Amino acid sequence: GVRYWVSDTGLRDGEKYEYLVTFKNAEGKETAKGPVVISLTCNEKDREAEARQKELIKEYYRKKGISPGAGSVPKTSPYQLSRETYRVDPGNSPQKGEKEARVTMVVFTDFECIYCSTWARTLHTMLEIFPGQVRIVFKNFPLTYHKHSEPAAGAALAAGEQGKFWEMHDMLFKNQNALGLEDIQGYAEAIGLDMSKFRKSMESKELKDIIDRDKAQGVSLGVKNIPTTFINGRSLMGSPPASLIKSIIEGILKRA
Repeated sequence: GVRYWVSDTGLRDGEKYEYLVTFKNAEGKETAKGPVVISLTCNEKDREAEARQKELIKEYYRKKGISPGAGSVPKTSPYQLSRETYRVDPGNSPQKGEKEARVTMVVFTDFECIYCSTWARTLHTMLEIFPGQVRIVFKNFPLTYHKHSEPAAGAALAAGEQGKFWEMHDMLFKNQNALGLEDIQGYAEAIGLDMSKFRKSMESKELKDIIDRDKAQGVSLGVKNIPTTFINGRSLMGSPPASLIKSIIEGILKRA
């Protein structure tokens, strides 16, 4: 079994995490396989060690003259907005929400990533909570070890040429465990696409170029893990709880 120290890594007992696993094939060549979802479980020894470390942290703050009460020990979140503000060009990428919205969220994502799927639902919720105040811009960042992510990205863009990008977007994330070519064609039929046009678009070099440009843009902005979202130019990595992103948006709107 694989175990991680909760207190050392920020991982939490009872939650699931996604990892890229490598193994050696018959020729001894190391091959990547994944993502693999691991459910984290700590044993009693781990929990005792975590409790001891919490006491050491409290003792540290006592020596610094800070009250040792539970509320006085600084709490950090694994989800942090970058201090740096980047210039992120939305370009002609698929967008949802008002163009003049005070909060623009440019998300680099992958249709085969389970966290990207969760994040897509969270972003949709933010559009409902803040009508007219939030804009979502979609950028493709297919990971090389996700064999279906690039064809899925092409399918969404091909659907977009018929005015149904977001319908395909939702369909792909909803069914991300079935992203083979036949599956994708079934989704295209289900949302009422002209299948002849859809197949032609899927094979076009233009759509591949768009995907490549999106990923190159993400790399130039320092994107390494997905989803990564730029909120008014400040980057946020991962899929944080809806409550956290809601508070970030509220803070921006209050300052605007």
